[in-house]
Amino acid sequence: MIRRVHALPLRESLRALVFDPCGMSSTFVSMTPEEQQLNADRLAVMQVMASDGAPRDYNTDTPQALASPRPSGSVRGPIRELGRFYEMLLARGQSPIRNQRILLPQTVEAMTARHRVNTLDKTFGAIIDWGLGFMINSAIYGNDDAPYQFGPHASPRTFGHSGNQSSVGLADPERDLVVALMFNGMPGEVKHQQRMRAALTAIYEDLELAKTPS
Repeated sequence: MIRRVHALPLRESLRALVFDPCGMSSTFVSMTPEEQQLNADRLAVMQVMASDGAPRDYNTDTPQALASPRPSGSVRGPIRELGRFYEMLLARGQSPIRNQRILLPQTVEAMTARHRVNTLDKTFGAIIDWGLGFMINSAIYGNDDAPYQFGPHASPRTFGHSGNQSSVGLADPERDLVVALMFNGMPGEVKHQQRMRAALTAIYEDLELAKTPS
């Protein structure tokens, strides 16, 4: 759709429409060989824990993988720049970095509203509500252990998305909070969910944004 509307490759459209206006100058949806070489010392290698407990490269950082524009898995950039994307959404489509409007407020509201609700997500094996591309906090169903969520203190309106055993980006409108967090190893689903929940719990509590006890 993007190519049909803008007549540009995906990487160029995202650069012009999202990355540059949001101040995400070091974020790429795909990287040319020259860009890979220039950023070689900044590219972390994602590792997965093998059955013998030893780390193994996840094979997502080969030159071929980095050059392929796959929005579900090829975007590379500093985690702080992912935070800038969510800051724009928290500001209802206005980039705080460039003072430029990226999306209409109505578009942000539509994207972050609950569209698919109280439905078993067959990928994650839990009831997870979805907006238009974003997970919506699904703790309202009482399943605090649902994977790839936002911790026990996030407000019901919190939205975001998580990376496979690695990361999360979220915006909590009720707490005026953006979190962009990444780990550099994939220890398995159970251990990852535990560490992510602990980290998000600590962030809210350290910022004194935890829920008031009932």
